[in-house]
Amino acid sequence: MKSIALGDYTVNLGQGLVQWQSQAYNKSSSVINIKRQSETLRPYHSAGEYNFLRGIGVTLKKGNIENTLFASCRSLSANISPDGFYSKVISSVQTSGLHRTLSEIEDRNAVILTTAGGNLKWQKSTGHIGINAVLYRYSLPLLKRDQPYNFYSIKGRHWANYSADYSFSFRNYHLFGELAMDKDNHRALTGGVMASLSPSMDMALIFRCISPAYQSIYGNAFTENTMPSNENGIYTGVSFRPAPQWKVDIYADVFKFPWLRYQADAPGFGCQYLAQLSWQPNKKVGIYSRFRFKLKPMNELLTQENASFLSDKLLRNWRTHISFQFSRDLLLRSRIEMCWFGTPAQPDPETGFLLYADLLYKPFGKSWSASTRFQVFETGGYDTRLYAYENDVLFSNSTPAFFDHGSRLYINIKGKLNIKALKSYQVNFGMKASTSLYSTKASIGSGGDEIGGSHKSELKIQLFVCHFSN
Repeated sequence: MKSIALGDYTVNLGQGLVQWQSQAYNKSSSVINIKRQSETLRPYHSAGEYNFLRGIGVTLKKGNIENTLFASCRSLSANISPDGFYSKVISSVQTSGLHRTLSEIEDRNAVILTTAGGNLKWQKSTGHIGINAVLYRYSLPLLKRDQPYNFYSIKGRHWANYSADYSFSFRNYHLFGELAMDKDNHRALTGGVMASLSPSMDMALIFRCISPAYQSIYGNAFTENTMPSNENGIYTGVSFRPAPQWKVDIYADVFKFPWLRYQADAPGFGCQYLAQLSWQPNKKVGIYSRFRFKLKPMNELLTQENASFLSDKLLRNWRTHISFQFSRDLLLRSRIEMCWFGTPAQPDPETGFLLYADLLYKPFGKSWSASTRFQVFETGGYDTRLYAYENDVLFSNSTPAFFDHGSRLYINIKGKLNIKALKSYQVNFGMKASTSLYSTKASIGSGGDEIGGSHKSELKIQLFVCHFSN
């Protein structure tokens, strides 16, 4: 037996066309990272309430053969609606994990999802070949809203996905891919190659050809869409070092949507490009500057005619980031970012601006650290929102979106407590205090989240205790 999972765990298969529940990234400044890589079974540590299984999983290995089997039965939060054919149907599954309002409380644990599946893999040091199968059963039929873009969505209580995946290394080349099929025999295909062309240059290429009718419940592949469906495309990334202190990263991605999407009432074509220049003259200083260009078709609303048409939306981003290790204990960081949003022919696009300064302090030999940030931002609206990762308490991943006009300050402290009376325990603590001030708002948020005034403050306090048996 190689591993066993009891309780909450994630399942990761192939390249994500069937199921991938662990963290995975798509397009980023790490232009070569295009392959999904993880153990099939992994423990689930997040506070999220959706993207995991609950039950048992086991991986057996003998020689070059590895076999994983898993089973799960867990409740999901979902919106239940009456239907003319069925007495009740699932109109949508809630993934936020929030249970604040009466409707959210009513949706909580409203449906049971039973999952069973497995993976059989033959592997050697140079690669592997695997086959995957997952079966799903809802306690109520799934029937999404009657909208044209939902024409191919999953319907009924039962669903299934199957696939075969591979990876193979030869000299400086690594090839990988996956061919998948759903219960109704709709297909999806993805494949790629990563290569080291020289000591100073690496290249990556991946394509995807996914039918509009192909559907999966927990899919997460390298795609433009959130779910692997309704997309054809090809991505190429190159990373090279023209000199020891310099690095250039470039990617280009072109994609096509053969069917309708949410907020896109016709098929369409799009593209995205990124170029980043990094300079690190020594171990203390690091600077990078990047430009990103994205063109994607979306609906354009005609208010007078009460109609819409498909229009190319153009988003351009420019960012420069500087980090400086001031001393052994103190790190300083600063970033400026701007964006422009509109149509290619629009002479006066909507703009966004963000600027922040960080101070991170970690005293040498101590078990605690602290960080603080002051930030200002100004955007023309939600379309020019800008994201910035924030340090947070343990197991919390915070990358909020900033739009409108305002400023923000936060302080984050975390560490370990050494308590002599609790020798077999490890006590971790964390605290984050933040405040945001908006200069153009009379209220913040909407509905149950609405706060009167232009000021929003938040305080997080965390105490995490681990027991170690002798």
